[in-house]
Amino acid sequence: MSYWRRISSALVFLYLHILQIVWCQTTVAPCKSGENCTTALMHTTVSPEVAVVRIVECAADIGKYCVNGQCLYLLDEDEHYCRCEHGYMGLRCADSDIVKKQPMTEEYLALIIFLTALLLLAVALIVFFAYKWYALKKSSQPNQKYKEVSTQNI
Repeated sequence: MSYWRRISSALVFLYLHILQIVWCQTTVAPCKSGENCTTALMHTTVSPEVAVVRIVECAADIGKYCVNGQCLYLLDEDEHYCRCEHGYMGLRCADSDIVKKQPMTEEYLALIIFLTALLLLAVALIVFFAYKWYALKKSSQPNQKYKEVSTQNI
């Protein structure tokens, strides 16, 4: 039995190792000594996985490519990319986020706690009155354990 356990463990290990190689393989040439570039981890259009890519800032003539963000040029992909400012999204950072995340105020938190307590109280009252109704209904039914016995035919 231990022989099969060892084989199955080895196969699982081999399977996980192959998955790691397939999913985590990134082949990117490092920045050359004369280039003014950096590397970053990001999703690209070619590969949905996170990969290491070389980036430089865009040329001055295309600096306004991004509406609300920083223009970057991906060397390996040969395309322009926009790093959007907070609150903007999209290909050229032109779309505003619809949902603005704001911190919860103390009044809002107090209202949520009050309404939750009110809801719990209502549920407790419903359970209490349902129990009382059930107990009253059960006690109002006559006990059918004993039958009436006639003593005339004895």
